Amino acid sequence: HTQLDKIGLFESLFVTYSSDGLIWVFDRVSNKLLKINENNDVKFQTDNPFFYKNKAYFPTQYVDLKTKNIAFDTSFGLFILDSYGNLLETIPSASISKVFVIQSFVFLIEDGQLFQLDYENNKIKSVKTTAPIDSIKSLFYSEGSFYYFDGIENRKIVLELD
Repeated sequence: HTQLDKIGLFESLFVTYSSDGLIWVFDRVSNKLLKINENNDVKFQTDNPFFYKNKAYFPTQYVDLKTKNIAFDTSFGLFILDSYGNLLETIPSASISKVFVIQSFVFLIEDGQLFQLDYENNKIKSVKTTAPIDSIKSLFYSEGSFYYFDGIENRKIVLELD
């Protein structure tokens, strides 16, 4: 048994640190989103907040960005939640294939294009790239600019953001 089994969590889809030093856990079996401390004491829990049109989803990626949290489900798209795990907004798009989070910036690959998500204002804008999008393996931030490796010639390329 793992430590999470001891508190009734048997199929955790994600376990990730929260911005306040606690730990977010989403468990498929109990169908709950929880915030626990390192001793597995439950500090907060709610029933599955990942619903859209009366259908439950089970995201596998969760990012705590202090003011808002973002969950990514490959069969649905994105869920934006407040810092307590309450659903604020949904972005249905099963064509989102990757989500990159660098500091407080969120980038998405959708339908062969790179987008930047402004999660505070729920806006998405296109980002121009010179390499084929499917070749982008990672994004990173250095010296005031975002870069990506093109995955073909392994060139470091600056992203042009407005």
